Amino acid sequence: MNRLVIFLNEMSCQTANHITREAMVGCVLATLATMRAVQRVRRDVLLASHEPIAGLLLGDGTYSLASVLVGDIQKEEWRFILNLDQSSPWAEYPGVRKPGDLEGVNFRGTAAVGMTWARINGSAVLSFGHPPDWNQDFIAAQFEQIDEAENLVSVQVSIPNLSRPVHVESHHEALRNFGSTVSPSSLVHDGHSFVVRMYPYDHNPPHFHVLLHRDTSNTLAKCAIDTLDTLSGHLPPTLRNAVKDWARIHRDDLITSWERCRVGEHPLVLEG
Repeated sequence: MNRLVIFLNEMSCQTANHITREAMVGCVLATLATMRAVQRVRRDVLLASHEPIAGLLLGDGTYSLASVLVGDIQKEEWRFILNLDQSSPWAEYPGVRKPGDLEGVNFRGTAAVGMTWARINGSAVLSFGHPPDWNQDFIAAQFEQIDEAENLVSVQVSIPNLSRPVHVESHHEALRNFGSTVSPSSLVHDGHSFVVRMYPYDHNPPHFHVLLHRDTSNTLAKCAIDTLDTLSGHLPPTLRNAVKDWARIHRDDLITSWERCRVGEHPLVLEG
């Protein structure tokens, strides 16, 4: 499972329309609240952009975040920004696909870099929600590329947009499933030496079931995700060590799968 990467919509940082400082503050706070809402869906979210957001110029280009988030009341917002997991420039994080030289998203005649990265990677953009362009849950744009005959091909696309917490609700499933394969059953891992399953509405604490192979329903042991302790059953020492080594690598994804099962959804397929 790859971590969730969303891309800053650099076009939303500045606007030609006049905006008051009060409106700018409201816009920034809404965007930060949106990012918090994304983190509640996926703890592994990474924001990719052309530069760290603490250095952005906003509005008409004269507003820095330092000039917008002032006073003691905004200290918590600054802590959130400084602790936000970010990657810049765009290609710094190696887990994303880099757009080709002959493809890109065009928004009203302007190359939209963040939207291009979001489109290529099947993700979304985070926007500062200046009306009227950036306060909707989708952005209508054109995806353009040069085909093998060297013709320009342009198709209309809708880029998932996040500028209000309500947008996170609209894109909840896509965000939650980004970079993962949802299992069609309870099967989480089908390895050479053991199989792991999780079941909907299973009881606490968060745990997984270890079986010898996928064609049996006999659980050898239940293992806690947090501690990797054996809650019930028995595993031979060699197998127990193999299970623990695998689970340590996939602990975060196991928690995500447990949270899915807790509300009746299928878990994720975990390779390796």
